[in-house]
Amino acid sequence: MNKTLKDLSYGLSTPKDLLGKLKFDAEQLKEDQHPYKIFNFIVTAGALAEWTIKYYHLKKNNPVLYQAFRSKKYEDRKLFPDEAYAWLKNTPNLPQPKERAKLHIQTCIQACYSIYTASKHVHWASSNAKITAIEDEPIVGNWYQYFFTGFDKGVYIEVDSAAYSLFEIAAVLNAFYGHLFPFLELQKNSDE
Repeated sequence: MNKTLKDLSYGLSTPKDLLGKLKFDAEQLKEDQHPYKIFNFIVTAGALAEWTIKYYHLKKNNPVLYQAFRSKKYEDRKLFPDEAYAWLKNTPNLPQPKERAKLHIQTCIQACYSIYTASKHVHWASSNAKITAIEDEPIVGNWYQYFFTGFDKGVYIEVDSAAYSLFEIAAVLNAFYGHLFPFLELQKNSDE
């Protein structure tokens, strides 16, 4: 039988533990956005999606949520829990958070996962999210970006014609996973 990180660990064994590391990595970015710190944040965010899928056995236990995590299709953003609207309501710098909360979640997860995968394999796969730019200043190339891109100092990622700062991505992912894990634990406990 394969051992899990619960059996043999260096201190991080659950998605909740990894979320703690993501928060730590995001705090490190506030000091400066050195490429090593960005790498740590992106790799942690990419791994967190995988850990969540595997730890909660989403493919078997919640195939709809599994598809939401894996899909890059715009219409599949609707597969995230309806509660996601409330989870992101206090997230700063998000345009139209209620109407677009699931899209922000999907875009941020896919952007981090795509960069994580590219970092792991040293090239961009054709199946990656539609990342068109990674810049060290705000990206403003269209009206949407003009009105909804923050102007904080730091790295910005352009994906599907929207631009997110690393701080905005961190805020979305921290809010999402911070509420998702108790949500999944409730489902897990009610199934037992």
